[in-house]
Amino acid sequence: LGFEVPAPGDYSIGGTGLDLYRNNSGASYPYSISELITLTGSSAGLDFYYYLYDLEVQKAACKSNLVPVTVEVRDPSFTFVETPSGFEFNSLDDQANSYSWDFGDGFTSSDPNPTHNYALAGVYVVGLTLDGICTKTDTVVGGGLGFNNITNQNIQLSPNPTDGLVTLMLSSRSDEDLSISIYNTNGKKILTDVINKGAKAKELDLEYLASAVYFIKVQGKNGSFFEKLVVR
Repeated sequence: LGFEVPAPGDYSIGGTGLDLYRNNSGASYPYSISELITLTGSSAGLDFYYYLYDLEVQKAACKSNLVPVTVEVRDPSFTFVETPSGFEFNSLDDQANSYSWDFGDGFTSSDPNPTHNYALAGVYVVGLTLDGICTKTDTVVGGGLGFNNITNQNIQLSPNPTDGLVTLMLSSRSDEDLSISIYNTNGKKILTDVINKGAKAKELDLEYLASAVYFIKVQGKNGSFFEKLVVR
């Protein structure tokens, strides 16, 4: 029947329009079932009892007393801002027992609100872990946009924003092979290419990329160029 007996007491099993078989003689009440239930009588009288098919009785599951529990939820969200002294990172949770920062360039910190300088321009994925269990990440563009220290080259992206086709233009023919890398805002490298030695421009077909902000890096032997690229 699937019902729960809430407490010891006198209960009846019955219904209307039932056609149950019964024993017409030899009834001897009460009937006890393994200290779980006792049948004390029948509505047909003490001389009869009905056959109750598939009557299963079991003890209720053991339940402990309810105990109040205090749950503290940690939020590893953080903010950051670039200042003349470096990137200032600030945790939005000031109640954590421990802070573990990973700046994405091999350096870490356990300060709640650290300051960090990036030696090279690039896209870095910064992570903050609170109390060793809760982690959140964000993307930092280290070194600043428009960074260019490739010797004797003025590099431009055109058009930017772009609908898919973009040209990397050099101010003079390259005297070396320059590697091209494009990253999404999660810091994942999604494309690589090369500006060959002697070339003055490189056209990139990015029509297959979703509309979003990307970062493009051109790397030479002695320097790099770094800029934001918007694909519409």
